[in-house]
Amino acid sequence: MSPIDDELRATFRSRAAALVPSPDPLAGIERRAAKMRRNRIAAAVAGSALAVTALAVAVPALVGSSAAPRGFATVAPSSPPSSPATSYRPPNALRWPTVAATSGLDGQVKSAWAVDHKVGPTGVTLEVLYRGTTGDKGEVAAYQLWTAALPARVVVATSAMGQALLLTDEPATAASAYRAIVPGLANPWVVVVGGPGIVKIEYAENGVDFVQQPGSRTALFVRTGPTSSTKPDQVRTTDSKGFASTQPANPPGPTDGAPGTSDAEPTNLLATWPQRGVLADGPSTDDVAARFAQGMSRPGDKALYRPLYAGKTANGVRYSFGQAWFSNGTVAYDVGLTTGSANGPNFFLGRATPKDPDVRAYLVTGLPGATNDLLVVIPSPRTTQVLYDDNATGSLRPVNGTPATAGVVLIDRAFSSAGSGSDRLQLLTGNGDPAKDTTFRGSVSSLLCGLSGCG
Repeated sequence: MSPIDDELRATFRSRAAALVPSPDPLAGIERRAAKMRRNRIAAAVAGSALAVTALAVAVPALVGSSAAPRGFATVAPSSPPSSPATSYRPPNALRWPTVAATSGLDGQVKSAWAVDHKVGPTGVTLEVLYRGTTGDKGEVAAYQLWTAALPARVVVATSAMGQALLLTDEPATAASAYRAIVPGLANPWVVVVGGPGIVKIEYAENGVDFVQQPGSRTALFVRTGPTSSTKPDQVRTTDSKGFASTQPANPPGPTDGAPGTSDAEPTNLLATWPQRGVLADGPSTDDVAARFAQGMSRPGDKALYRPLYAGKTANGVRYSFGQAWFSNGTVAYDVGLTTGSANGPNFFLGRATPKDPDVRAYLVTGLPGATNDLLVVIPSPRTTQVLYDDNATGSLRPVNGTPATAGVVLIDRAFSSAGSGSDRLQLLTGNGDPAKDTTFRGSVSSLLCGLSGCG
């Protein structure tokens, strides 16, 4: 090796000794890897804590704090926003104008309707569609009733007979109007309750010649028809568009309220005859109906009663005569009840009423201290004159009723006439010409036939 080589080697060594030695590369790599692992673990732990916190909040919000798994933090669930309470309204319920004022009849109707439909009165919703008063001071109202289990039904009711009487009970529909016949002391009444679009109500007593009635959407007027035994009187309603609907004034009724069923009126019911006298003077109509059911050996069946005349004598004997029939029955019977007489309450169970008769007659017996019975003659509305003879040989004499009895004739019938059965009646109509206008001529006894015999 030359001296120049030795000098170069010495120079390089002296410079290398002056430099700081570089660190171990493997150790640096290990340190950097360890730091990266520590960072990952820290991030993972932080992420897990966040996930657990989110789960602890979400679970109670879904299932409630009481259902939260043990060991999870819980928070009180927030109450859902309250929605305004809305009352149930059946799909078929009418959205007609209602009457806000209340009446004692409302509660009676609600209770009677609930009993008929076998529901509790507290679950019945009642709306008043119409309220009016007849010339006889009888309240008339139309209602819409329903429960959560029963669809809406329209009921027309009255207190004209001294108690809540349901005249009709039918499902609420899109009919243009509802109508009913209301009993009265001198004449029946017609009530018509129309929908919001009705602007005119007309009535034809002969079914042909219509006369406009007071009121536009609702009306309550005296029933003067039908004037023919073959053609019913009619009600016609007209809406704002000029569409007219014509129906018989007397709809099917009364009903027992059972869903899907109804009581069609018996074909021999004298529905066109007015209810005369003072109904409050007679015995309870419920009592008459109950005695009819007992007399027919059907005490558990629902019976209905319609008085034709009721009153009381000067010595306190009370009486009521009319027709009774069973719910869903097709035949009405002549019946009568007398109370306060010398021989106690006396119930008369007659035969089926003839269809479209000219006269009905009943006998009040057992008058205290009297030497006669009281013969009650109830003529048909078309009668203009009544004549009576107490024996078969005498002449017939007029015995017309007074304004107070509205054409009903009250005759003191001697015991001798009752025993012999010889007294007789004649009824006239029109101008009262016996040759042309006689509607009935015959013995009184023939009109007093009970279910088991005549007398």
